[in-house]
Amino acid sequence: LSLGSILDGNADNATNVRATTGQVKLSAQGGSIGSGGVNPLTGETNSGANALEIDTSSVSEAFSAVAQSDIYISENTESLDIAKVSSATGNITIAVLDTSTGQGRDLILGNGTSIIALQGSITLLVGDDASFSANSSMVAADKVTLFADVDGYDVGEGALLNLAGTIDADSVTINTSVDGDEINITSIRAGAETTVNSMGGADIIRVGSQATTSNARGVLNNLHGLLIVNGGDNLGDKLLLDDSGDLQINTGELTRNALTGLGTAGIQFSGVEDVKLFLGLADDSLAITSTDYADVIVYGGDGKDTFNIGDGGSVATINKLLNIKGGGNSDTVNVNNGNDTSERTGTLTSSGLTGLAMGDPVFDGIVYG
Repeated sequence: LSLGSILDGNADNATNVRATTGQVKLSAQGGSIGSGGVNPLTGETNSGANALEIDTSSVSEAFSAVAQSDIYISENTESLDIAKVSSATGNITIAVLDTSTGQGRDLILGNGTSIIALQGSITLLVGDDASFSANSSMVAADKVTLFADVDGYDVGEGALLNLAGTIDADSVTINTSVDGDEINITSIRAGAETTVNSMGGADIIRVGSQATTSNARGVLNNLHGLLIVNGGDNLGDKLLLDDSGDLQINTGELTRNALTGLGTAGIQFSGVEDVKLFLGLADDSLAITSTDYADVIVYGGDGKDTFNIGDGGSVATINKLLNIKGGGNSDTVNVNNGNDTSERTGTLTSSGLTGLAMGDPVFDGIVYG
């Protein structure tokens, strides 16, 4: 407890606070914990910034810190399990970074935990994984930025981000590194536009209320803010959208780079090579107007689903493979090429349609069954 600030007097990377039992709990009632912080856009340390280094490896309770202004904390030894971190007027930066391979430096928010920057931003730097429980929360007046798998020690081992908690901010940005990462998003608060930059590696982005490594029987109705997914330049990225547990009748539209409707505030995507959409249990209707960069598979649910394919009476905008997998009921696939005035050839079978200027006549087109 300090009436002023709690700072690293030596301005080095050595541990400042270590406990062998109980809990590390810091309170700077009139100042800051650590000094400065990190640029939330780049993840680079600001000039003059100096974190307060802590070691919570031997404690039995989660970490807590409260300050009047900025908080800049770095866990030096272990993963960091947070109970509450709160700043009244400043920004919060929390770092849990590797210093060698195989350390398992994770950031954990359990049920009922929180990170709150009432007048600032929150920046999280994580060497490995992040796990935010469903009843955890983050609140920032400005932005929340998460950098995961950032230090490059565990080459070939990507981050697993289970982001089930609520994040209330003007914007949320999730950045991963060059390895193959897994990012699971269950909900987005209204107004909290969320951007995922998965960068290099063959990444998997799962979206749905039950999004974990299984991602089944969830709904997309909890996406009350726009989701933007940037897959990066590497091949093999997957975007898995799960609405398979939805009991409501929904309509939606899927294009080469966006999904609208289905109870969402919208999903935009680029740089992903594989898009899978799982529809719900009622009689849904989905318009598919274009495919371009990604192969697309749409799974119908148990209802009598309707798929309307084409853009303005032409299917020439279907430039990559579109695979419609019907569910357990009688589904309908409508293909509209009636306004295409060019001379085309195509092949229609009981399981698909090729040609008609739909990408490669051998590998692309529409498959259904």
